[in-house]
Amino acid sequence: MEDNGGHMNAFNGRQISALSSDRLYRVFFDQGEAFFIQIGGQSFGQAIAVQFGLLGMLIYAPFQRRAQAKLEAKIRDLDMQPPSALLAAGKHNFRAFISDFESSSLQAAPALGGHGRHLGRWVLQLRGQKPMTLQLETEDDMRRAFETLPSAISTHVNQVAWDTAKSKFVKTV
Repeated sequence: MEDNGGHMNAFNGRQISALSSDRLYRVFFDQGEAFFIQIGGQSFGQAIAVQFGLLGMLIYAPFQRRAQAKLEAKIRDLDMQPPSALLAAGKHNFRAFISDFESSSLQAAPALGGHGRHLGRWVLQLRGQKPMTLQLETEDDMRRAFETLPSAISTHVNQVAWDTAKSKFVKTV
């Protein structure tokens, strides 16, 4: 399991868009607000490497490890600061009051669909906005969302549960 930094009320989620580049957000909950801080975007390197098969993936692997180490260092730095101080650092960063959440659900990853490997997704609707889906790519992100969202958002519903036999999150009925 990957370490996602020290902020216990935070996790990472990738917003997928068909019309623009993906955005990787660090989501913080603090004092009745949710903060969405962009920490990364779409990586085209892996898509290109796949085109060259095993050789492409072997060449890409060191770059991917370096990018992951940089991301982990960035998360550690962000987790040391109050989320409100991070808003001005990027044009796609935003905050939402908890009262603005009309709906929120944590779901298992669909059998088909999605964008890349992920373990689940957080589907949310903010007042006056289009529905938003964040894919959760690591077990740590999924676990933190599972533990954080129900206590942070009164309208939240977990539609997943941890299955100890399968060692993964599964859809609940």
